[in-house]
Amino acid sequence: LSKEDKKWHERGAGPLKINSKEVDGGKKRLRVIMRDAKLKKGLLNTLLDSTFRVGQKQEKHFSFTAPTSDGVATFLVKVAGAKALEDTKQFLDTVESSLAASSS
Repeated sequence: LSKEDKKWHERGAGPLKINSKEVDGGKKRLRVIMRDAKLKKGLLNTLLDSTFRVGQKQEKHFSFTAPTSDGVATFLVKVAGAKALEDTKQFLDTVESSLAASSS
C-alpha cells in the first residue's frame, strides 16, 4: 500500500521464501524474500521480526506489515497456482513458528 496515494501497486510475481542467517553468537535473523519468477529480480526483502504483523488472511491471499527502508509498509500477497490454499497455509504457519522460535 503506497503511503503517497493510498493505492496498491503491483511489484510482480514469484516464490515467497523465508531465509535465515545466523548472527551474533547463534541468534538467527529472518527475512521474507520474493524474487521475480522469470528475471530473478528482488521484489521483496524485509526483516521478519517482532514488528512483522500478518493482517487479513483469506484462502489465497493475506496482508502483512513489515519494516522497510522507508519505515513500516503494508503488503498484500496473492498466492496463485494449483496448490495456492496449501502454500498460503504453509507460509503463514512457517511465519508463526519462525517468530515464536526467534522470540525464545
